[in-house]
Amino acid sequence: MKKEQKMTKNQPKRSRKVHVINAVKHFDNQFKKYLVTASTAAFAFLIALVWRDAIQESVTAFVTKVNIPLQQSYLYKTYMAIIITFICFIALIILSRWGAKMNKKAKK
Repeated sequence: MKKEQKMTKNQPKRSRKVHVINAVKHFDNQFKKYLVTASTAAFAFLIALVWRDAIQESVTAFVTKVNIPLQQSYLYKTYMAIIITFICFIALIILSRWGAKMNKKAKK
């Protein structure tokens, strides 16, 4: 009888301990998930900064080749924005189609 009483007295402590362990594991998993997301965003930002210069030089070469005067900087910046927007739009379409294919494969 005493053993049964001890087990019932210790049972809530064990369930609390299991609950705490599960909460710590959940926190650890969430922390890793958000750390990966933040790191990915930081690397993407770094890549974007590097590509910005390359794209800007390419657009400058294109604008010069087409004989658009660079003195009119608002036109230059507008053309650059249009060209970069078009390139990014095409890239987003390609990436979204690729992601949809990956999701279909994952569900199978």
